[in-house]
Amino acid sequence: CSPFSRTCPSPGFWGREIYEATAAGGALVVHNKVPGIAAHFLPAACDHSREIGTQFGGEVAFFDPGLVEDGAVAQGSELVEIIECFLRDEPRRRSVAAAAQARSLREHSARVRMQKMLAAVQEAQDLRELERRGVIALDQAQREKEHADNRR
Repeated sequence: CSPFSRTCPSPGFWGREIYEATAAGGALVVHNKVPGIAAHFLPAACDHSREIGTQFGGEVAFFDPGLVEDGAVAQGSELVEIIECFLRDEPRRRSVAAAAQARSLREHSARVRMQKMLAAVQEAQDLRELERRGVIALDQAQREKEHADNRR
């Protein structure tokens, strides 16, 4: 979901494109700051001393989408500064892109996500089988949690 697009479902949304772009490798990904996205990729800053909480190295450069209005980027905005800074520092840009690719392939590939989903389904089935045999007793809250997890 691009800040330049009017098709974003909400400002707190990101799509599969960030995972596809980082997994492809070779390019620095610059993305709007979205609550929760930092759990998927470490923030990267061109000038590490400028941003508190940014991990040295990082994987994706994030910018404040509030600085982009009607598809126009103001000169001197955070987004312009990020792009200009990374364009001047090719080794850093390549390092961040490689780190993002490694994380995407390690944690966000379809194979990894399917393995996690299948493990969760197997765990739920195992618990139900143990309950059916009388080995354990699941309380109602646990059953509701399993039901909710299986619906995701």
